[in-house]
Amino acid sequence: MTQLANKTNFELDQQIFMFREKHVMIDHDLAQLYEVHVKRLNEQVKRNISRFPVHFRFQLSLAEKAELVANCDRPADSGPDAPNKNTFA
Repeated sequence: MTQLANKTNFELDQQIFMFREKHVMIDHDLAQLYEVHVKRLNEQVKRNISRFPVHFRFQLSLAEKAELVANCDRPADSGPDAPNKNTFA
């Protein structure tokens, strides 16, 4: 059974954030939902970039990433050199 089938509405709501006046999910949460590795999800985005227009997918700025970590109990990646997270509307 997939992660999606096991998620409650409350659990899904905890994975949806508001950035740039859009409700979005972070790449890590989306990958977990579809039971794929984050690396593979982001590879597919890069390979098929035309299928992910700017209004649907964007990377968090450093300030947005800091807000996510500070306000949403999300761990920071491995330091300031870690890539910014993809977000999907």
